[in-house]
Amino acid sequence: MWMSKKSSKQLLLFGTLLMLAPWQTLLAQYGGPSILSRGGNQAGRRGRIPVNFTFYAGAGYNYETGLLAPVVDQNGVVPPVSDYGYGVNGGVYGGHDWRNATTGLDYRADYRWQGQDTRFSGGNQVIASDTGFRITPRIVLLFHTTGGTTNRAFGGFAAPAFADPDRVGLPITELFDVRTYFVQSGAQVSYSINARTALNFGADGFFTKRGDSSLFNGQGLAGRASVRHRINRSDEIALEYMHVVFEYPHAYSTSGADSIIASWNHRVSKALNLSAGGGVLRITTDGVDTITLSPAVAAILGRPTTQARFVANVYDPAGRASARYQFARSSVSAALSNGVNAGNGVYLSSVQTTANAGYSYSGIRKSSLGVSAGWFRTSSAGVDLGSYSGFQTGVGWSYHVAEGLNVTAQVDYRVFSTSGLPGRSGLSFGTSLSWSSTHLPLSIW
Repeated sequence: MWMSKKSSKQLLLFGTLLMLAPWQTLLAQYGGPSILSRGGNQAGRRGRIPVNFTFYAGAGYNYETGLLAPVVDQNGVVPPVSDYGYGVNGGVYGGHDWRNATTGLDYRADYRWQGQDTRFSGGNQVIASDTGFRITPRIVLLFHTTGGTTNRAFGGFAAPAFADPDRVGLPITELFDVRTYFVQSGAQVSYSINARTALNFGADGFFTKRGDSSLFNGQGLAGRASVRHRINRSDEIALEYMHVVFEYPHAYSTSGADSIIASWNHRVSKALNLSAGGGVLRITTDGVDTITLSPAVAAILGRPTTQARFVANVYDPAGRASARYQFARSSVSAALSNGVNAGNGVYLSSVQTTANAGYSYSGIRKSSLGVSAGWFRTSSAGVDLGSYSGFQTGVGWSYHVAEGLNVTAQVDYRVFSTSGLPGRSGLSFGTSLSWSSTHLPLSIW
């Protein structure tokens, strides 16, 4: 069964209503940052305005260090791999605003041929889309999807520095470079009771499938409801409730997470927005663990360990804070959050703390730029595996050479540490020559 009867009953109440990313009053300002964004932008936008729909295709060179497959050598360690390669790439991005609707899309794909280790050859593709409709003066609907497949744990495809806390089911803290399929898709509705107060409801479904049998897959449903009240032209307060169910079929484990957050949003100016919120998070995990038997019992059963069911409850602070300064074609943002996450194939349902910052600029003459940095720490909510933490930073640059011709370059650096893989790091560098359908430089994610 994809979802247990107990989980289905828990979410039946939410199925048609729950799940909300922070909702803006204006239709053209809905949603949170795209999970694919280097600078914290929404899908199809670089700053406040949508970018004209742009197609591109190209070819290039890449060099990477610290690539990891879940295989140990004769010394019992996981050896990192450095390799170079060549590839082709392409995609489409952009958005548009109508009177009562808006849409945004970011899609990119590539195929890489590695020069030495063919385990890391293959295709990668990722999509993020947001579409909103104003049905009546009081009702707004939003549909969003983020998904793709990749065999890279980082480097701009599956693990950007910006981890949107509302995308709880996406693989953003992976340990290994293995083939991974992932998607999170959902819908939400906002109903304005009056000019100051609105109710918001929605629901999401998600799954992650990893191509190595030693890693766990995950799936689940998420629901959220909130009430938002505007105090004045600059300040808004909100109360949000979230319920998430995670299932890990091959680990015989399920988790349920509940959080409630009170938040405040302050609009300093048309360009600058500040928000902060705090509350409590509870995660209940029902799973199976390996325990060591006493010598007497082990002698009778003929084995030193056995499997035992456990139920664990974790309480932790929940919250988020962010600052964003948006120009017409650029944005600066910073965020801090603490909440629940689906894990990375080794860690299952987890408490995850993230901090990140970034800047993006979509040029109108010669260059576009994106810079980001982010830190995270993950702790398992079930079995005690210690903490897993990491830091990632990167920069992407695009230069308009001639009509429709662009040179792009991207550099990402990542370092992470666990009890079993201390201080492991990796570098990713790629450059490409691309043709695009616009006379502007290609936008950086």
